[in-house]
Amino acid sequence: MNTIRLTNNRAVWKALSIGEQEQRRANNSDQRGANAVYGEKYKLSEAEQWELPPDEEDTFGVALSNGRRVLVQVQAWDNMMIRTKRGMNMKDKPFRLVSVRLMDAQTKGLYSRRRMWLGVWGQQVGELTLEEIYWVLSPAL
Repeated sequence: MNTIRLTNNRAVWKALSIGEQEQRRANNSDQRGANAVYGEKYKLSEAEQWELPPDEEDTFGVALSNGRRVLVQVQAWDNMMIRTKRGMNMKDKPFRLVSVRLMDAQTKGLYSRRRMWLGVWGQQVGELTLEEIYWVLSPAL
């Protein structure tokens, strides 16, 4: 399993299902080119406006190193894709996009303005809970 932090200015795409790929191929009049794999584009900085509901959500409490209690809200979207310009082909590597937000335990207000975005790749991604994914990078908070 591979977990990385994604910057807030990155865009991600929803992977097309096999049926959606076949439909796009059928709509292509000259039948040339590779099969499309990228669906709709989503900018991480505009997550509040997405019309894509998360596939999974969880909220749990933790204590920060300064002793303050916060609630961690974690959301995940499966089968997302990224594009790169550095020679790596990512068309066959869908991943799980995870959003982490910290909220004050008493007021339920946001602890920080921005979300932390994580990309999780690997065959065993579905076996991890959202809380386990959060703890992979918790020292960075």
